[in-house]
Amino acid sequence: MISFVIEVSKSCAFYDTVSKQMLERIEKIPTIRFLRYRDISPSLKKAISDIAAEFASLHEDLKSPKMWIRSHLLSKTGLERWERTAELVGECRYVVPDPEWRENWEKKNVAPLCTRLEAELIAKEFIFNNTGIDLSEIDPKDGKLKYYCFRYAKNGCFKLRFGEWGELNHPYNDIGTVVVYMLTKEAEMISPDNGDQ
Repeated sequence: MISFVIEVSKSCAFYDTVSKQMLERIEKIPTIRFLRYRDISPSLKKAISDIAAEFASLHEDLKSPKMWIRSHLLSKTGLERWERTAELVGECRYVVPDPEWRENWEKKNVAPLCTRLEAELIAKEFIFNNTGIDLSEIDPKDGKLKYYCFRYAKNGCFKLRFGEWGELNHPYNDIGTVVVYMLTKEAEMISPDNGDQ
């Protein structure tokens, strides 16, 4: 569904024609299976529902002759209707899970592992205690964050790779990577060279 949403968004932005295949695919958007999942953030579920309802409405509206100049060539009215869908699709593409919901879901479903948020706090505390670096520190020169960090978790290990922003906000001046073992909540520093391994 996501790839189709992106395709529709691009099509709305650049073209005033709609292929038969595109119209057929609007009818067959697989929304029900997404909405059945319980491990979807309410904000994401609402975005999926909004997109599904919008496509259903769009499909009905496109049946009107006033939407078309000729076969598969949209009129001004049709193009405006198509662009409204594009705007909604664009907004929904940037919806993110509610942090509190995800934290609660992880506490319930990944136990006995700690959550990613807990692991991140452990990593940041470890970094501060061992290097004196506060990742939330603001650089007085430009008022922006002095340090960057990238987070990723896999197979019970949470890694927080961090460094100091370089010129032109270049983010690849790594200082190191902290690994948090999500089962034991223990942390260790590894070198920048093998931080992505």
